[in-house]
Amino acid sequence: VRETLDTGLFGSHGEQQMGWAHRSYGEFLAACYLHVRGVPAETVLKAVHHPAGGLVPQLSSVAAWAASLDESVRSALIDEDPAALLGGDLSGLGYDTKSAILKSLLDAVQKKRVTGSVYKHAEIYAKLKHPGLADNLRPFVLDRALEPNTRRLALLVAERCGLADLRSELLRIALDATDHPQVRSGA
Repeated sequence: VRETLDTGLFGSHGEQQMGWAHRSYGEFLAACYLHVRGVPAETVLKAVHHPAGGLVPQLSSVAAWAASLDESVRSALIDEDPAALLGGDLSGLGYDTKSAILKSLLDAVQKKRVTGSVYKHAEIYAKLKHPGLADNLRPFVLDRALEPNTRRLALLVAERCGLADLRSELLRIALDATDHPQVRSGA
């Protein structure tokens, strides 16, 4: 036990107290434990969901890591809480899955199902980069019938992923005095 506590995983939390050096270590290990033990996706989802609906905020990272390891958990979260998935590891996911997460996230923002600011941790949107991303984003960027927040999020994803393919559309939006000011600013 002492040898384990002397690793970089743990740090001092006061006199005679030890804890995780970073909260994400415990969150990942909890999700990994559930995966290795073969806990069914339904049970994992039941454990991380609040009875009133949505994920328990303190368990959203555990849910994201569990989704990184289990396709059934991932599929459920794509439908229910796509923003939570961004807290996990998306690097091993295919382009179709990243595209589905993006579409679900933009739809959730459009329908006002996302709580909290989707702009708070903008750097996480780089995880969604994949071939064809510009084609996924173009309809959301150009559709003036969509909520400005939805379009702004699409623009933010394009920015964080360094999409040069949308330059002409962005220029057109930025120069269009009749478009929403926040969307123009984002463009």
